[in-house]
Amino acid sequence: MEQSIKIDDKKQLYLQRVNKFYHFLTDWLAEKHLIFSTAPHVFKDELGTYRGTKMTIYRMDKTLLAHLIPVGAKSLVGDGVIEIVNWLGNEHIFYMQKPGQIMTMPSGQKIPILTGVNNDGWYWIEDPRTLEAHIVDKELLLKLITLVSDYEFV
Repeated sequence: MEQSIKIDDKKQLYLQRVNKFYHFLTDWLAEKHLIFSTAPHVFKDELGTYRGTKMTIYRMDKTLLAHLIPVGAKSLVGDGVIEIVNWLGNEHIFYMQKPGQIMTMPSGQKIPILTGVNNDGWYWIEDPRTLEAHIVDKELLLKLITLVSDYEFV
């Protein structure tokens, strides 16, 4: 019973983080005059089934810019994943907590697996080979939407 409570707590925490990110996103992009639509979204990961919310972003002329789809609270590099999707591709952002994932070397030295995780928040890993994480802010969010939609913000 206790195990299922902890799992439910993790799922709820993940859904709260997603909803908080959506709130920041709509504030960041308010001046861009976009349409934000949300819809129920049911999905599964190793922790079970979730009932969350996906967000879709459109231009005022109803051109689709991106779907933001919660994937789950389990991830190799963090405590949650959101997928940003459109016709051109998809990108993933990960919720990570400072100091991020730690690796212990044979010498006993502990080093972070990813660099750049300086605060709790949503991060994007541009190139998995460099192991550098970038905190998602307004500027990066616009870049990610452009990567999946080919729409250039001015």
